[in-house]
Amino acid sequence: MEQAFPTNNSGDCHARRLHRAAPNEMIPEKTLDALIRIGHVGRHAGLIAQSERMFEHLCHAYPLHAFPYIGIGLACVKAGRYARGSHAFEQARALGNQDRDVCLWQGICDFHCGRFADAAAIFHRLSETSFTTDNGGVKALAQSLLGVRELSAFRRQINHRQ
Repeated sequence: MEQAFPTNNSGDCHARRLHRAAPNEMIPEKTLDALIRIGHVGRHAGLIAQSERMFEHLCHAYPLHAFPYIGIGLACVKAGRYARGSHAFEQARALGNQDRDVCLWQGICDFHCGRFADAAAIFHRLSETSFTTDNGGVKALAQSLLGVRELSAFRRQINHRQ
């Protein structure tokens, strides 16, 4: 079962590779893939509430999987509800998804919520991590975000502790 949340260069989600249902789970694999796609397409089309609701229903069906929380987080980011988005990404990470994109989105949400220390810690971890398939994108973005005025004091504290 793959729990990573792969993205292409534009940050768009590839729902077909998110989660493969085990034979004993409630929703057949093809139906689950279709529901995930509908949720993401709805988000892209501006149907934020419907997208969020779709992923909330999937949370009930798959409470121990990260993918529905990621869907909720992305819908909340699109709607500008960063506190809820951060909480959703945090839940996904707590369920074992430490994908760099999920971490980055959580850091961005934390930044927008004014939780600068949390955002700086996430961006610092990402900037220090070596990714084989990143091509410098996430790492460079995390390093750039650490240079933002609101995070500079926290960056100095993190660097001083090391």
